[in-house]
Amino acid sequence: MTRIGQLIIVLCAAFVWGLSIEEARGASYSLSFIAKSGDVIGGKTLSQFLGSIDLNESGLAAFQASYTGGSGVFTQNSFVAGTNSSIGGKTLTGVDFRGVQMNDSGVVAFIGDLAGGADGVFTQNELIAEEGDAIGALNADVISTRPDINNAGTVTFTGIDTSPFTSAIFTKTQVVVKTGDVISRGLQNFTMQNFTAPSIDGAGNITFATTRFCLAADLFGACSVARCRV
Repeated sequence: MTRIGQLIIVLCAAFVWGLSIEEARGASYSLSFIAKSGDVIGGKTLSQFLGSIDLNESGLAAFQASYTGGSGVFTQNSFVAGTNSSIGGKTLTGVDFRGVQMNDSGVVAFIGDLAGGADGVFTQNELIAEEGDAIGALNADVISTRPDINNAGTVTFTGIDTSPFTSAIFTKTQVVVKTGDVISRGLQNFTMQNFTAPSIDGAGNITFATTRFCLAADLFGACSVARCRV
């Protein structure tokens, strides 16, 4: 059987490329051009490409770029959202370049910049959370990582409640896990402290890396990192 796949894109300041791989006897490799500085997509003239890129199962690529008059999120076919876009009653002043994630329906999760210096987690269809929003028992005062989205449209991200300091992974409506939560590994309890950007699968399982609280009597002499699934 011949299996055709696509590798995630190489990104630089002026070009975006995709690499297609055909896995079979006598496999062939080919580069497909996605976008370059000067291209016009959705009426926007692209200048620079920044941040990470995502690719869905249909071969649609989502990326961030600056353009004359602002910055935004694009696919190779369309302008998704950016400066002056209105989503969920909020008008974007630009997009943050911490990265985008896209599901197989073409819905893109990203961080948008807002007036006054605040950030928000958005898709092109809705506001997920704005810095300072109360979610569960915490406030998402600082959005600290790029979001992720699954095919059901559930968005998850890491944020910080600043008073007192509490790192947490959020969805739109709940706190998934937070600083001080304990998980067990064999006979050892692991108290979680900080969290990296989460990933969410189609069943809603969320994976992430976390550091643990370190005690003076820690025999290992350093904090350790665990990869967890909830």
